[in-house]
Amino acid sequence: MLNPSTPLNATTNSMVGTRNKKEQVPVQKISGLFYVRNFISHEESQQLLSHMDHGNGSVNTNHRSTNKNDTLLTSIGQSECMETPSPWKTEIMSRRTQQFGYHFNYFTGELKKIEKSNSLEMNSLGIPLYLQSLVERVQQEHARLNLVNVSQIHDSCISQIILNEYCGPYQYIKKHADSLHFGPIISIVSILQPCVMILYEVSQDGLPNQNITSDHHSGAKLDLSVPIKDLKPTGNRSSIVLEPNSLLILSGLARYRWKHEIISLKDYEKHGFSLKEVIGTDSNEESYRRVSITMRSVVSHLEK
Repeated sequence: MLNPSTPLNATTNSMVGTRNKKEQVPVQKISGLFYVRNFISHEESQQLLSHMDHGNGSVNTNHRSTNKNDTLLTSIGQSECMETPSPWKTEIMSRRTQQFGYHFNYFTGELKKIEKSNSLEMNSLGIPLYLQSLVERVQQEHARLNLVNVSQIHDSCISQIILNEYCGPYQYIKKHADSLHFGPIISIVSILQPCVMILYEVSQDGLPNQNITSDHHSGAKLDLSVPIKDLKPTGNRSSIVLEPNSLLILSGLARYRWKHEIISLKDYEKHGFSLKEVIGTDSNEESYRRVSITMRSVVSHLEK
């Protein structure tokens, strides 16, 4: 059973660093960003993780790498990183992933419908049934926050999921804004251990976005025809600690005009964060593991 929780728009956290010279923007000031603590229970997170790790039960031993940037765990502890079954794929060096509904090509940016798996029970959108309850709960949260209007029902229905696994001190996701192949709302559920997300504001002219009107539905009055790569940094940044079992929602300006990044544990000090304050004084970075469930819709006219 999913636990109800009150959304925060969003939350500050004393663990975030302050040594960076860029302008620090309180995360609760970012329009369209919502954060919900304890969105799921610990028990549910463990059930989800069991499905993610054990899938069809076969073991994939082809994901190991000698590159320090792809270092997995040398001691398993609470993690399955060294002997995780085949659902986990190493398509990129920075982390392992699983994709459902649609496959996003990290190198070309192409998005293609995934054929249904023979090893997992799926719904009509290609989402595993073990994730369906979570998807429904997240969509209910979207509705409760008035993030979806009637004209956007199709483009707001979650039809693509990426699971990201971060193990040990070197794994990360680089600074980015999600592809415009995806719809107006990005939702991320975090399980296992906490992490820092850094956000960087961008705009067409390099000036802050406060004068741009935006609702939470689709970035109203934002020019979405501008390629993400052409947006310029404003110099503003923010950060938030994503706690275990939490939900982060990016909509409006937070989705389209703030890039986000998960830094590796090894880079915490460089960015002004205390690793021990974030992951706990008793935690070992070598046995660190975090899994995120990123849920998105696919823009209908871009479907393939």
